[in-house]
Amino acid sequence: MISIALLSCNRKLSEGNSTQMPHTVEITGFDDENTVPISSLISGFRGVQLESTPKCMLSGVQKIEVIDSLILVSDMNKVAAFTRDGKFSHTYGKSGNAENEYLALGTFMQTPTGEIALIDTATGKILLFTLSGKFISSKKFSDNSFSRVQDGCYVDKDKLFLSLSVYNNQNSVYGYFDMEDGSFTDIANVYMQTDNVMQYIGKHPYCKFGDDIHWVMPFSPVISSLNPDGNTYEFKTSKKIWGKTELEQVKDFSIMTYAKAMEEGVFMGFTDIFETENYLWLPCTNLYCTVVDKASNTCKNISIQNSISCTEFPLFSIATISNNQLICAFPMTTLLSGFTIGETADKNLLKLKELLSNVDNNGNPILLFYELK
Repeated sequence: MISIALLSCNRKLSEGNSTQMPHTVEITGFDDENTVPISSLISGFRGVQLESTPKCMLSGVQKIEVIDSLILVSDMNKVAAFTRDGKFSHTYGKSGNAENEYLALGTFMQTPTGEIALIDTATGKILLFTLSGKFISSKKFSDNSFSRVQDGCYVDKDKLFLSLSVYNNQNSVYGYFDMEDGSFTDIANVYMQTDNVMQYIGKHPYCKFGDDIHWVMPFSPVISSLNPDGNTYEFKTSKKIWGKTELEQVKDFSIMTYAKAMEEGVFMGFTDIFETENYLWLPCTNLYCTVVDKASNTCKNISIQNSISCTEFPLFSIATISNNQLICAFPMTTLLSGFTIGETADKNLLKLKELLSNVDNNGNPILLFYELK
């Protein structure tokens, strides 16, 4: 049984439409059914379990960013800062009604001048803190300004690029938020809608690299670019691609939509995107990760570890990128489910086995830092 876990440009783009996109690069190799091991792309790894005292326990991992000497991690209730060796440092604000508090933590991001901004999706408030956690100020917008916000980043000091969840027929999934006048401008919409549930299209559906932002769309072979002079990417595939007609028939977009697409042999596309100097990393839920070589415009597929045993060094769900490292979060629930490593001579797998034998099974997640070749 295959497990699926959907962790659920001034021009406006139509979904899956590459004809309006400049500098479209064709990517070949997607249909090759042979997967490659992550070990072929890394030179090694290190692992660290985040401190697990009551003041910094996480209910899960929503977002991770490495900023200077700190690792910032958010769950649904807080943003906590840890040192690079996993020691707890501080949090940013807390739940509440005060000026420096939030009711519903949506996401966090770094401003162009280095502060940490938190978005309160319940009250339409942006809170600013120093990197060390000291409250600076907050700015209030209309209550529903950020009600569907899943993540975001600064484009400049007064403009945010936001990724949004789909809710019923509210199907804009990317847009600009102007912090001067509180207005929102759509950039991209999906044709699907949900059945009274909030569904986001990926845990990390866009990435900022250099002066460009790339994003993915459900079931689309196109990776779009915010920069009119940047590259967009289109995957060549023999798989059936759902167009506007098929997508408009989806009135209950959810994890089951991906299951249906898989059953019908449809191109499922990607739910997340990360970019490094040489590669694009494109996971699709916990099924596979497609890696694009930006020099050759070819791709290869890597299996994502989704079973409780492994015999070769695994790729877990990518949480973020830092310099030339992939950072993956290993949830302790996986270990508690009986995760085992078979007999092996692989030095990285033996190192992982030793790491897992010395962790707090009831503690915070382990972060794995994969060093890319």
